[in-house]
Amino acid sequence: MIPKKTQLYIREFLKQYDITLPKDYFEGFKEVIGGFIEAINWKEPLIIGIISFQAFMILAAILTLKIKSVQMTLIVFSGIIVLLARGINKLAATHWKEIATQNYFDESGLFITMLISMPLSLNMLMMTIMLLYDACCLMREVSYKKLKKEYIKEKRQQQQMKKDNESTTITTTTKKKQQ
Repeated sequence: MIPKKTQLYIREFLKQYDITLPKDYFEGFKEVIGGFIEAINWKEPLIIGIISFQAFMILAAILTLKIKSVQMTLIVFSGIIVLLARGINKLAATHWKEIATQNYFDESGLFITMLISMPLSLNMLMMTIMLLYDACCLMREVSYKKLKKEYIKEKRQQQQMKKDNESTTITTTTKKKQQ
């Protein structure tokens, strides 16, 4: 599941801090994720609903990239859901028979984390990065306009000084001729 090159990179990074992983660490990770994926009935209405909701949120984030107020609303809405995930998990654990065919809602909250919190958090991260990128572009544009305005102002001052010098020179020349 995790490429060998990535595994080696992670091991080298952890070696710098004297952290060692067992050789079969990544194999165990594969088994845990594989077991999680196999344990879920992907045709169950609850799962289809969660996946549809996540697809809607991702699509909404992509389609509203230029509408900052909607982006902020999506970030806040997603954040609230992530913050309430623990409570949602506890509530769903007590009423799981009404919403699912099996109890996905364990005490650790793995199901809620993997299918709700993690995708929403990644979506919020993507939207935040895009908002920061737009803010940087806006700052660059404002700086460019400010520099352009200062340049034009300086250019006008130079032209005015040049005209003033020319008129002073003409006046001085005219006065010398008259004398």
